[in-house]
Parts: sequence; structure tokens; C-alpha cells
Amino acid sequence: MGLANKIGRYERLRRNRLKTHVPYFIDMTGADRIYFTFRSGGLYPMGRLCAQSIRLRIVHAINQTSPFSPEGGSMLQRLYARIFLTTLFCLLGSHAMAREVRNHTQPISTQSEESPKPEGGMVSDLPLPGGGFQRVLYLPPSRDAKGLMVMFAGGTGELDIEKNGDIKNAKNFVVRSSDLWRDRGYGVLLVDALDHQSLRGQRSTAAYAEVIAKVLAFARETTRTPLWVLGTSQGSIAAMNAASHAGRNGIAGLILTESVSILGGSHETVFDAHPENVRVPSLIVANRDDQCKVALPFMANAIAQSVRDAPVTVLRVSGGVQRSQDNCGSLSPHGYYGIREQVVDGIVDWMQKTQR
Repeated sequence: MGLANKIGRYERLRRNRLKTHVPYFIDMTGADRIYFTFRSGGLYPMGRLCAQSIRLRIVHAINQTSPFSPEGGSMLQRLYARIFLTTLFCLLGSHAMAREVRNHTQPISTQSEESPKPEGGMVSDLPLPGGGFQRVLYLPPSRDAKGLMVMFAGGTGELDIEKNGDIKNAKNFVVRSSDLWRDRGYGVLLVDALDHQSLRGQRSTAAYAEVIAKVLAFARETTRTPLWVLGTSQGSIAAMNAASHAGRNGIAGLILTESVSILGGSHETVFDAHPENVRVPSLIVANRDDQCKVALPFMANAIAQSVRDAPVTVLRVSGGVQRSQDNCGSLSPHGYYGIREQVVDGIVDWMQKTQR
């Protein structure tokens, strides 16, 4: 008799609610709960095997005995006693194994990434010709200054930088990595959205290029070190726009990470920001494990080829933790969640080689 038939037979007995003297203190539903609980844990094969053993014992009891006779009831009682002991053994054994796994496993640490609190920064509201302002947050390097990273966030671009320097939307890679850049001698200039409005569909425009020019002018007043422009995801469009209007001497280089290169909801990509006009060394970073549908890693070569008049390097990385349900979210491989240090070190290595 197949397993499905065995289970069906048992369920029919349950639905009939026949009264017997057999103590059904463990049933098939309970065994399934144990089985799926252990299976979902993933780390405890011993627990999974035990739960399967419990399940098979129950099926065997149903298949081999009749609960309507005293003999069958007595046999079921003995089998259920064994099932109870097996369950107890599983619980104790799996707990011990779980403790052993915890003692010998070093998972990727992501706690420090989720709620970064950049300190020692300076908030500035840059006035714009048409009215309004562009808010930026400058974070100085923690050691001898090597350069300044002008960073454009992805998504809507709304970091919501407050006047005291707090950042409400701090999950984006450019914010989560700010401490790493500072520790390596690079200041960070975070660029917020305009007047708390979404930048989707605006980053490749000539009007936004004028806003970026104000940001870069402020950056030059802030430091005498080289300026590097970095954008991530949708922010790569803004970074490409910055580089395409900066000429040869405006910035030291362009860094695009997990760039939006396939048309989506924002109705613009990095190809709309005139990559043919870029004249500075450029780095394209692509995560092999990025599953964001508008920033797939195989497009890295196409982006590199679109920058025709400047040296271009493609840096491929892999890994990351999928915390967000959105494949394009910040807490995912798309946002380098869990591998930010690996990515920053790879970029810094390229920057240093570029300046030699």
C-alpha cells in the first residue's frame, strides 16, 4: 500500500471518530508537524531523519493493525510507546546537535549593516537656481584623506537626511558602506533626493545634471583630494550622468555598482545618461548572484562597451544574503548585503591601481 493510501486510510478513521480504547496521543498530523519543523531548520539532518522515522512508525501501525480489536489496540499501544520514546530521543539529540552547530559555525555577520549611524558628519543644503535645495551629508575620513566618494543611492534616492545628520532610510549600500570607506581614508558625500521627492525617471536628464554640477562644486570646496563618483542600482544612472558631464578633469573616476541597465518602472537606464561622453576611468561592479530583474549581472559587459572613450574595468563579485523579499532591495545580493567589505576592498584596490 502506498504512503498516500496509508495516510488516506488513517484520515478516514479520524473522520469517522470511532471510539476505541487506544490512546492516540500521537497522530499523523503531529508527526507531519515534527517532520516539517525539522526540515525547515535545514541544519539538523538528525532531526529530519528522526521525524521521518516517527512518521513511518505511525504508518506502519496503521497498516499492520486494526484499532477495533483488543489485540490490535494493544499492539498500537506498544508502537505508540516506541514512537513517544523516538520523539523524545529526536528532541534531545537534535537540541544537542543544534548546540554543536552553533559552537562550530561562524555565519556571515550582518548586524552592523542594518542600522548604521554615521557620526561626525556635516549637513549642507545647497541652493538651486530654480529654487529649493539639494541636501548632502559630508562624512570625513577616519584617517589620512585619500579621496572623497560622492555617492548616489538607489531606489527613489530618498535617504531622508535630517538636519542633525541622522538618516531615516539607511539600508542602502552607500550608507551601509560609509564606515568602511572612512576607515580606508576616503571621505563620503551622500546625496539625498530633491525636496523628499522620488528621483525615478529624473536621473538621466539635463536638469538633474545641473543639480549634480552643484554637488560636485561643493565637493571640490570641501576637499583637495581626488573626487570619485559612485552610484548603486538606480543611483548608477545619476553617477553616469555626473561623469558624462564632468569632462576629463572634473573627477578621478566613475564607479557603477549593480547598475540599472534593463528598462523598468523608472523608464531610464545607465544607457540614457550618455556613457559615450564619459572620459574618466570607469569601474563596473557586478554581483553574479544579483537577481534584480533590471540590473542583471550579464549586462556588465554591455555597460562597459558603452563607455567608448575611457578605460573600463569590470569587477565581478559573488555572494550576499537575501534578507529582503525584493530581489532589488538593499538587504539582498543586489545591495551587497553580507559582502559589503569584500566589494569595498575590491573597489579600493582598483582605485589605487588607477592612480598609479
